[in-house]
Amino acid sequence: MLKPKPSNILICAGAGCMGSYMTHSLSEDGHTVTLLDNLSTGPRDAKRWGEFVKAYYRIPPRIVLSSTATAFCTAISERIKEDHPKNPIHPYGASKLMAERILADAATAYGLRSVALRCFSAAGALPDHGIDEAHACETHLIPSVLRAALGTGQH
Repeated sequence: MLKPKPSNILICAGAGCMGSYMTHSLSEDGHTVTLLDNLSTGPRDAKRWGEFVKAYYRIPPRIVLSSTATAFCTAISERIKEDHPKNPIHPYGASKLMAERILADAATAYGLRSVALRCFSAAGALPDHGIDEAHACETHLIPSVLRAALGTGQH
């Protein structure tokens, strides 16, 4: 088996259980390893396999996740409400929904407050580069908001 060319690698939580194993293994394979950790739970001896950077962090009061309306499945009604079924039909929507679930778990476990904004396409086109907009079924946020404000479209 071919070994990869040695690289500079940063291991976050490098002094923790998995991080210390990775730090050791990568170091043994000739990589230059930097480990980042706050040492709140990990063994301090993991520092011997790479450069150590002490992490200082604080939990933010609230996280705003830029999610996506594609976290929902295909629309089953004209208006999509918060309780609409969530069953993404492609990886982008699935990954955003996974991030929402992770934040919900962090709220339960650590009290981390978050909000997920499930936006539709905000604007869209680059006509000078051949990327046009489709308006037959308007999903772009800004045109929809402007039409609603002007009273010229559905809202």
